[in-house]
Amino acid sequence: MLDPLLSDRDVERITGRARSTLQKDRVIGIGIPFVRIGRLVRYRQSDVTAFLDALPRCRSTSETDPNGEARWAVRSENNPAAVSSTAARTERFVNSSARRPSRSGRCRQPRRLDFARINHAALARLPDILGRWLPGGRMEGGEYVALNPRRSDHRPGSFKINLDTGQWADFAIAGLRGRDVVSLAAYLGGIGQIEAAERLAAMLGIVARDG
Repeated sequence: MLDPLLSDRDVERITGRARSTLQKDRVIGIGIPFVRIGRLVRYRQSDVTAFLDALPRCRSTSETDPNGEARWAVRSENNPAAVSSTAARTERFVNSSARRPSRSGRCRQPRRLDFARINHAALARLPDILGRWLPGGRMEGGEYVALNPRRSDHRPGSFKINLDTGQWADFAIAGLRGRDVVSLAAYLGGIGQIEAAERLAAMLGIVARDG
């Protein structure tokens, strides 16, 4: 029996993850695996179900994370084109992947992110990472030069990343620069530094947090 394929709209309804977040996951290379059919992006139903099943469970939806934002739970709708009714009715905590429930039932706060470790690991694989994030770029000396996908950029030359340090800049826009690979991931993904560090660590297959 063929595994049903779901659109990003289907996955958004099932998991609660916005389509923009799914797109950022695909750019950085984490999250739910997907397939391409021509220009179409599709998700296998079994991969979506596996993603949901792998999420940790907590007993409270009212606790807040270290940034003061309330965690939220998503109840999947019974969508016959999506996951099974059992999985679809199960309450999942989509944004609590860094937390694990304690014996008391309260979720422990996440440990400190090790930005230095993540950046060091990224630098060791930076040419491959940039080829994935910024395809079509070229090496010039000790820099990677590519089009800036965040603006209307038609000629490479102003957007550059130093291959030794990870520092980057778009010299066509005053002040647009960063000092490491995490900040580059945050800029390209349109996300915050913490989320970018966590996603980059997941892509590299390393532990992101101390302890």
